[in-house]
Amino acid sequence: MQVIRDLMVCTDCASILANADTSGIDDADVLKACEKGVEALGTNVCAGDSSQDDEFSWSACDCCSGGLGGYRYHFVKLGN
Repeated sequence: MQVIRDLMVCTDCASILANADTSGIDDADVLKACEKGVEALGTNVCAGDSSQDDEFSWSACDCCSGGLGGYRYHFVKLGN
């Protein structure tokens, strides 16, 4: 498998992608957006290179499209 897409995701989406953990998301609208984004990405998404993480970004999350500023974690989508 090879990397077919680099992703920069917010803390909430990273928690779901890495651990399937939604316990830290207390806003129903945010949870819905994150779950929808995770579903749209499908399978074969995993943590990427932590040296590419961004401590603060205004860029929209590549998973939920949320535009709040904050940490962005590097994830990758794998494919053939």
